[in-house]
This record gives sequence, C-alpha cells and structure tokens, in this order.
Amino acid sequence: MRHGHFEDNVIENNGLYGISIGHKDTDNLFTHNTVTGNGFSAVYFRKESLKNSGHRNTFRDNTIANNGDVKSGYGFYVEPYAGDILIANNRISDTRSGSNRTQRYAVYRTAGAGSIQLQNNTMEGNVVGEYYEAKR
Repeated sequence: MRHGHFEDNVIENNGLYGISIGHKDTDNLFTHNTVTGNGFSAVYFRKESLKNSGHRNTFRDNTIANNGDVKSGYGFYVEPYAGDILIANNRISDTRSGSNRTQRYAVYRTAGAGSIQLQNNTMEGNVVGEYYEAKR
C-alpha cells in the first residue's frame, strides 16, 4: 500500500502482528489507532530488500499496548531494510501486571534497519526497556 491513511481503527488479538508492513508499503499514515494483544508485535516491518521494504511510514497518536507472548513481544519490530519511520505522540506500553506483562520493548530495531525517528512518545511498563537497537 502506498500513500494510505489508516485512522480510528481497533486492531487486536491477532496471532502474530497487528500491522504488517513490507513489500513496497511506503508513505502511509497511521493515526488514532489502538493496536493491542497481538502475538508478536503491534507493528512489524518485514525483512525485504532495500528496494521493496517499507519506507516513510508515520505512526502518530496511536495506542500500542500489551503485545507478545512469553518468548517475545514488541510494540514496533523493525527488520532490515525498512526505514525513514516516524513514531510520534504514541502511547507504547504494557499495562498488565507481573508475569502477564510480555511486551519486552516499545521499539526494537534490528541490525540493518534504517532510520527511526521517535518524538514525544510515552513508553512505559515494557518488560526489558523502551528502545533497543541491535548492533551490526
């Protein structure tokens, strides 16, 4: 999808990903969505070639919460070579208590992923941390 606008959606309880971005998904805006309870991550940028990966996608004013299972869980998980991503004014959290919390990171950037710009997000309650950037 190119130049899409996704607004006021509730995306929840999917087996792996709430939103999956990959093959030439570029220049999209995701705003005022709620993405919760997905098996791996709320938003997953798939591993593609540089030419085909998702670029210039914006996530603004969304609620991202309570994603993952006992092995893995992420708000945003970004594979190579996705990039030029703006994540702004979102709430990215795990609001559950104790062992029910499984969202490990708010944003996880794998080695080889492109740029991610974070602006004014509220990130809290994630099991391990708010942001992780894998080294090459």
